[in-house]
Amino acid sequence: MQTGNIDVWNKIKARAAEMDAEDAYLAKQSKAEDKKRKAKAQGEAELAAGITAVAFLLMMLVFGLYELMEFCQQTKRCGR
Repeated sequence: MQTGNIDVWNKIKARAAEMDAEDAYLAKQSKAEDKKRKAKAQGEAELAAGITAVAFLLMMLVFGLYELMEFCQQTKRCGR
């Protein structure tokens, strides 16, 4: 700047501002992608938990019906 080349300094500062703006945009885009990825992972985890719960309930229902049929066959009476 002392040699009278202020235009070079201004170009350097303008380029630095452009790079800062680009970095901010990329950081914002990265955060949005991370948010989407986390939401997808949470949705998949909830789906897996739901499927597991339904499978467990069905297994218990089948087991209960099996035990009821075994009881009926052993005692020779069912219902009333």
